[in-house]
Amino acid sequence: MNQILDMQRALRTALIVVGALVIAVTGLYSSIYAFAKPREFVAIGTPIRQDDFTYTVTSARKTSTIGNGSQQVHARGVFFVVTVRLDNHALRVPFGWDDDIVRIVDASGRSYHVAASAQAVLAAQSAVDRTIPAGEHASFQIAVDAPRDIQRPAVAFENGILMGDAFDLVAYRRVAVALQ
Repeated sequence: MNQILDMQRALRTALIVVGALVIAVTGLYSSIYAFAKPREFVAIGTPIRQDDFTYTVTSARKTSTIGNGSQQVHARGVFFVVTVRLDNHALRVPFGWDDDIVRIVDASGRSYHVAASAQAVLAAQSAVDRTIPAGEHASFQIAVDAPRDIQRPAVAFENGILMGDAFDLVAYRRVAVALQ
C-alpha cells in the first residue's frame, strides 16, 4: 500500500514540475515576443524568415489616396502601400495570409497597422487567394496610414510564435525593412 502511495506522490510531483516548466517556458516566450522590437534594418528585397516562411518586401510607395471615383480613400497622413511576397517553404503546411501581419514602425517604436478602408479598396482591385500551399508563394499589397512626418518608417512583421521561433527566440520580430 505504501508503495502505491509513494508512486502516486512521485507521479503528482513530476506532473507539478512539468506543469511549472511549461508555464515558465510559455511565460518566457511570451515576454520575448512582447518585447521583441526591430533592432536590425534591412533593405527592400531582403527576405525575413519566420519558421518555414519568408516575408520579402518587394516594393513600397507613398500616396495620399487609394482607389478612384466613389471608391477613393484619403489618408489622414500618408498611405504606405507595401507589396509583400510570402514564400511558403513548408513541405506540407499551407500558410494562411492575414493583412494584419504587416505593420509600419517609426523611429520611436510606435506601430501603425493596416488601414481597413484602404485595404478594402486594394482587395477589391486584385482578388488574391489568401491560402498559400506548401512550396508556393504569393504577393499581397498592404496599405498603412501613417503620419506624414513619420521618422524612419520601416516595415515589420507580427505573426505570433511558430515552432521555428522557439529555437531562434522570435528573431523575425527584431528585423524590419527600412523604407527611407
